[in-house]
This record gives sequence, C-alpha cells and structure tokens, in this order.
Amino acid sequence: TEIYTSGTTGEPKGVMLSHRNFASNVLAALGPLTFCPEDVFVSFLPLNHCFERTAGYYAPLRSGSLS
Repeated sequence: TEIYTSGTTGEPKGVMLSHRNFASNVLAALGPLTFCPEDVFVSFLPLNHCFERTAGYYAPLRSGSLS
C-alpha cells in the first residue's frame, strides 16, 4: 500500500507500507482490545488513511467481526 501525507507542509509524500506492517499493527492492537462478531463499526476516516485501514477494516476482519 502506498499512503500519502496530507501535504500541508509542502508537496505530498508517499510511503510504502507492506502487508506485514498492517498485520503487525493489527495483532498488536488485538492484544488489549476485544472485538466481537456482533460489534458494529463506523468509518470516520477515508479508507486510504492508515488508522482507518488498520482499526476500521483489518482489525475487525481479523477478529471475525465483519462477515
């Protein structure tokens, strides 16, 4: 995945994040957090935002909350 900075301090800059980056963050987040299959998630950031992709997409998917 290539994610870009907002560009507020200059030209936007892209950074490459691997699947392993996201998987590592998800596994670390699922340690202290518990998601249940009946949980409902509301997206408040665009999916190209790193936090939204991790906490609102990959973590619920990994925990079985999205079907």
